[in-house]
Amino acid sequence: MKIILLLKVITFSSIIFSQSIDNNPSKMNVTDTGESIYGFNYKANEKPVVTASALSDGKVVMEKWTNISGTAVSAVDWNTPPNTTSEITQLEIPTDVDNYYGIRIRGYIIPSVSGSFFFYIASDDNSELWLSSDSQPENISKIAWVPSWTNSRVWTQFTEQKSAAINLTADQRYYFVVYMKEHLGGDNLAVGWETPLSGGISVIGSANISSSSDPLPVELTSFTANILENKVKLNWNTATEVNNYGFEILRSAQNNSHSESALADEESWEIVGFAAGHGNSNSPKEYSFIDDKTSEVFKNLGGLNAVLKYHLKQIDFDGKFEYSEIITVEMLRATSLPTEFRLQQNYPNPFNPTTTIKYSIPDAGTHRGVSVQLKVYDVLGNEVSELVNEQKAPGSYKVDFDANNLSAGMYLYSLSLGGFTQTKKMLLIK
Repeated sequence: MKIILLLKVITFSSIIFSQSIDNNPSKMNVTDTGESIYGFNYKANEKPVVTASALSDGKVVMEKWTNISGTAVSAVDWNTPPNTTSEITQLEIPTDVDNYYGIRIRGYIIPSVSGSFFFYIASDDNSELWLSSDSQPENISKIAWVPSWTNSRVWTQFTEQKSAAINLTADQRYYFVVYMKEHLGGDNLAVGWETPLSGGISVIGSANISSSSDPLPVELTSFTANILENKVKLNWNTATEVNNYGFEILRSAQNNSHSESALADEESWEIVGFAAGHGNSNSPKEYSFIDDKTSEVFKNLGGLNAVLKYHLKQIDFDGKFEYSEIITVEMLRATSLPTEFRLQQNYPNPFNPTTTIKYSIPDAGTHRGVSVQLKVYDVLGNEVSELVNEQKAPGSYKVDFDANNLSAGMYLYSLSLGGFTQTKKMLLIK
């Protein structure tokens, strides 16, 4: 799809840079290699959490086995199909709702910060908390348990309820399983943690749990362009990022005498900037880039008007990359280029200690830049500052002058380009 931008903003919704989450159901009863936990065997590289429906982040799977007596976790044959399967948005269940059942909760914990964590579990009756050293189920081990029973959120009745210190890395996924067996009355289950920043125990909530081992893609929710004088400002937002090294900003320029339906050749794209990514992020991020070299583009074009095309190259830390949609900006330079050389009076004037100087370079039909010098002198003719000394394409420009290190008094600023020279006065007050 080709979208033309003429002083307008175009938004692309939910552009996904990488493949979406794998929704294929995994086997729930596996008898291949891997550590056995109460009859549930995990095959290496299996994804046992994803069920037939696509479960979103912020939720984990809870399975329930009913009409089973006894208080021990081992009383349940976890390798048999559960009676019900549902989703929960925090690692806690309602209290005192049923009898004679077993619960298994499975998913991934995603810490928001790196550091040392302590995990806790409370329940009626027995319960166990298993945690992997990474996202792989085969690396799981028991870290905390309730040997008898506790009231709701009573975290310290037994020493076994608290794990040892566990170092976790921010935004990484750690596979976990919780088992609980309720016999009669007072049923409850909660899993909490002490994070490096919390200073207390809190139930692990939706912001830090997921049902999927697959990280979220880099999702671009908008990509827009605005024309600001002779510049183009690009803005884009991401909803999520995983392994995102950053974005290369690519531009292609065409004279608008070309067909509007023609796309720029691949070899005509040039890198005009780079924006560092946020690595792994589950929260929205904002980016912007100002292309302030657009006037120079016209030096290589055969007409006054131009079509500028932009797209983003999103790059992972491992070197893989994807491209965004293309947005197009049409700039009508014939009606906006200055018609004369001009040096404007600085503003404000008098000033303390900064002021802005504007000047313009007309189009001479060659689309080539001219050598421009803008300098500041004291009243004795001594140069005190050189503000501009470079080639400039036709257009309007402004320069900020900071006189913080100068004494109060009258100063002269002079613009020289080609055979044109103009000088004006300005007053610095302190």
